[in-house]
Amino acid sequence: MKQFLLILISGLLFSCSKKNDTSTTDTPNSNKSKIVDYIWKTNFYSHKGVPDPTVVSQETTFQFRRDDKLYFTQINPVFRDTLDYQFLNDKIIKFTKGINSFVGKIKIDLIDDYNFHFTITSNESSGSDVYKTDKQ
Repeated sequence: MKQFLLILISGLLFSCSKKNDTSTTDTPNSNKSKIVDYIWKTNFYSHKGVPDPTVVSQETTFQFRRDDKLYFTQINPVFRDTLDYQFLNDKIIKFTKGINSFVGKIKIDLIDDYNFHFTITSNESSGSDVYKTDKQ
């Protein structure tokens, strides 16, 4: 469990050296309106290209809120966390947790009215994590 949480949290985070990033409200992009204010439930997960159905069975969800907070939840075991997020452009979302503790990014692979597929990279992860999610 501890290892999974470390992989998941570190997967959500990566080091970013830019200090002058704009806030999410300053970055116009079409994908933001497709992602924010919806709950996205994982239907596929892989780490370093290896599928892991355990993450899917834990009903992992992501909710990007207008207050620039990302709420992450799962069951069996129950886990919840909150991260700050920021759209850097139409394809990249930056994540942070605490002051300089964890930093990461999501690359949007696919977004439409019902599906959100993304790849998470992190300076603390041994590889990329791929999530395929459905709008709830």
